[in-house]
Amino acid sequence: MKTKILLTMGLLLPTLAFAIPKLPSEIHQPSHATLLERKIDNDGDFRAQWHVRSGRIDRLLAAAENTAKKQGYRVLKRELSADEADVSLVYGTRRLNISIDLNSDNTMDYEVELELNH
Repeated sequence: MKTKILLTMGLLLPTLAFAIPKLPSEIHQPSHATLLERKIDNDGDFRAQWHVRSGRIDRLLAAAENTAKKQGYRVLKRELSADEADVSLVYGTRRLNISIDLNSDNTMDYEVELELNH
């Protein structure tokens, strides 16, 4: 019985690993964060959302921008205030939208959308 269970798990785990979309290299994954959502739609566009336990919006935004810029992206639009940040970056036909919101408990919601053909 244990052998059957282990064999079944051995067959299913690689399948499950392929079911979760890989994080594109232009997207910054924050440390000390909980991944809430990660999905890819039929057009190949990618979306991810994290809940960040603590930190500052400007630092998280700078890290996210730097990750994208290392992949060749340039800033198209940038808005930053004390409690939220929105930035759009482009690279060829790709568009990366980043949104960060500061919550009242000093946690942050960090959301990223990657459009392949904007």
